[in-house]
Amino acid sequence: ADAPGISEVKKAAKKGDTVRFLGRVGGKVDAFVSGNAIFVATDSALVSCELMGDEDHCAVPWDYCCEDADDLRGGMATVRLVDTSGRPLRTTARGMGGLEESKFVLIEGLVHDRNDDGLFIVDASSIWVGGKPNRSDPLKGSR
Repeated sequence: ADAPGISEVKKAAKKGDTVRFLGRVGGKVDAFVSGNAIFVATDSALVSCELMGDEDHCAVPWDYCCEDADDLRGGMATVRLVDTSGRPLRTTARGMGGLEESKFVLIEGLVHDRNDDGLFIVDASSIWVGGKPNRSDPLKGSR
């Protein structure tokens, strides 16, 4: 409940810092990288399309296409699951521990890289996977 969002953490984090944040899997049409254990997480304060409008408001609700582009850029993180040498695992992260689009995640890890143009890469040391939200309870799945 007290975990900060990606946007808040990203403002102060520097390369090499240990960070912890709450987010949701998504932010791009393809939130998972094929062949590597890498995925995109988005700040849980941003509103995904499945929480807007009608039931079928958007065909890809986890891409946050209705959000402001600057807010989305400021609220996204690339999360990597790496081996002992710091290279991404050569498998998909989709399905690992229940990871899938739109689910809440609590990430703890080391900032691998960042810049002022929105790049924010975290090598995860711990990932908690929650459930999905719904329109009546946007935080459902985060507890």
